[in-house]
Amino acid sequence: PTVPSSDIAATPGSNLADSLMNQPGVTGSSFAPGANRPIIRGLDNNRVRVQENGIGSQDVSALSEDHAVPIDPFSADNIEIIRGPATLRYGSQAIGGVVSANSERIPTIIPLRGFTAETMGGFTSVNNGVDGAFKATAGSGNFAVHADAFARHAGDYDTPRGTEANSFLDNSGFSVGSSYIGKDGFVGISFSRFNALYGIPGAEALTEKPRIDMQQDKVQTRGEWRIGSLGIEAIRLWGGASNYAHNEIDFGSGAPEVGSRFTNQEQEGRIEVQHLPVNTAFGRLTGMVCTQFGH
Repeated sequence: PTVPSSDIAATPGSNLADSLMNQPGVTGSSFAPGANRPIIRGLDNNRVRVQENGIGSQDVSALSEDHAVPIDPFSADNIEIIRGPATLRYGSQAIGGVVSANSERIPTIIPLRGFTAETMGGFTSVNNGVDGAFKATAGSGNFAVHADAFARHAGDYDTPRGTEANSFLDNSGFSVGSSYIGKDGFVGISFSRFNALYGIPGAEALTEKPRIDMQQDKVQTRGEWRIGSLGIEAIRLWGGASNYAHNEIDFGSGAPEVGSRFTNQEQEGRIEVQHLPVNTAFGRLTGMVCTQFGH
C-alpha cells in the first residue's frame, strides 16, 4: 500500500510511523514522541528497512527504540509499504518489509508551468505544539531545482493524570536539490539536514531528565536512463552518504551531562538494469539485474 500526501497531511505526526498507524498490520514502537519506529506484522528493528528515495535512513534507530529515524513525513510526497518478495530488491535482511518515503528532493520532472509549491502548518492543544513546513520545485528547459524546510515544537503533553514529564520535542530540517531532466531520463543530487532534540519519558523523567540531541547531514544522488533498445528497458541508480551523530544527555548531577554518544558515517549505492519484457508461453516475463553496496 501507498500513503499519499493527502493522508500524510490528515494524520500529522513527527515521524513516519505516526503517518502509518492506520495501515493494516503496521504499528510503531511508540517509545517517545520523538522516537517511533515502524513495526510491520510484529517485526521491527533490522527486520524492517526504512529508506528515503531508495537509500536507507542511515541512522542507529535499529539499535534501540529510543533512537529516532531522521526522516520527517512533511518532506514525503508519499510513503510506500513494501512487503513480500518485492523486499528482496533492497537486500535479504528486511523480511518484515520496507517503509519507503518518496519525495521530489531530487526532481524527476519539470513542474507544470515551471513552478509548484506547498505549505502546511498546525497546532496541537495537548502539548501546545506548533509545526510548519514548505516545499517548492521550479524548472525550465532541462533543469529543475527543489527546496523544502520544516520546523516543529511540542512541549510536555497533558494526560488525565497530569503532565507527562520529559515528553517534549523539537525538530527542524531542510533540503535543497537539483536535476538535469531529458526526454530519456534524469540525473540529480540533493543535500539535506535533520535536527532533533527530544525527551525520553518514564521512571527517570523527573530526576535525570534523559534526552537525545541528534543531527544528520545527507547527500543523495539518483538517476534513470530509459534506453528502450538492445534488450534494456532502463538503467537506474541511487547513491547516498551521510554523517550522523547524537548525544544522550541526562541531568543526574543537576547539570546536563553527555552519558553516551553515537556516530555513524554511512554510504550506500545501488544500480539496476531492467530488461525489456519477453513474451513466453506463460505470459510476459519482466525482470532486472541489480547490484548494491553499503558501508
